[in-house]
Amino acid sequence: MCVVYNVYLHEQYKVMRMLESVSRLAKTELFVFNILLRGKYNEEAKATLLSQYPNWFDLGNQLDTNERFKDWKLNTLSMVKEFESSYYLLSQEDHLLIADTKKTFNYIHDCVSKAVDVASISFFQKLESLREYLKGQVYSQESEFGVISSVHEGWDEGYFKRNSLTPLLGLYKREFLLEALQSPWPLFKKYPPFSPFDFEHRKVTSSLLPFRFSLPRYEILACIDDGPPGTSLQDRNLFELDKHRIVNHNVAKSSREESFFIAWAIGRLNNPNPSGKPKRFKLQKRLQHLDFLLSRVRNSLIWWEYILRNRFFSLREHKLRI
Repeated sequence: MCVVYNVYLHEQYKVMRMLESVSRLAKTELFVFNILLRGKYNEEAKATLLSQYPNWFDLGNQLDTNERFKDWKLNTLSMVKEFESSYYLLSQEDHLLIADTKKTFNYIHDCVSKAVDVASISFFQKLESLREYLKGQVYSQESEFGVISSVHEGWDEGYFKRNSLTPLLGLYKREFLLEALQSPWPLFKKYPPFSPFDFEHRKVTSSLLPFRFSLPRYEILACIDDGPPGTSLQDRNLFELDKHRIVNHNVAKSSREESFFIAWAIGRLNNPNPSGKPKRFKLQKRLQHLDFLLSRVRNSLIWWEYILRNRFFSLREHKLRI
């Protein structure tokens, strides 16, 4: 099975996390790796990784620091197409394997043998309510390793809104992953262009339905610094505090930083004035909403301009192409 890392290493601590993440998966001897390193420290990370694994390429692994495209989704699509495997594990540098080899193998084997299309493998505690909901449903199938559900037209979206069914950390069947990576959805981008975060759909398009989705019964991977309070590896003292978490969906500069007039107006409205407080509050909220919408419009225009100008979209198939 192939592990795909397409990671952005813009700070030194991320290099060390990436090396630890790869090391834990490599020790199981269950995987081969296809890794794309981006950002300021990509060459340093490559040199360190190859020094730790001198026979890296002899083992069938791949490692690159050159981006073919500006976009995360297109680069990942290229990596999947060029590395033949029936299943892929999408991973990130800030998630570490904590299950032993036997448990990891058992869950993966269970998913593969039952033709699961996508399985969530991290944020175990965050998905507890969804896991409990799926148990006992007529369209669900349970085993000692996981809970498998069929996602189809008319499914209960309410339980999935806060949990992506196409997670950045997940086990994917090749055909389903290609379909998800080639989808241009969402058409209206929430996050900065070319970053990976819009890949995580809260609302699945009909082109992906139906599919089989699985959740493990035990923890396999865990995030170093994110998740519900008390669940991250740092919160549990299972990983040294190397950096306090700062939520930063960057990779591209947010247009929110460029809304100078709106930022100025919101700042003015924050000045204390008890007599006009209710009106100021309403106007402030409206400006913040406008700022958010402008940010999404800008993100979408930049992304679509790049995609269409370079002919990375098929109008006939309504899919991304490379």
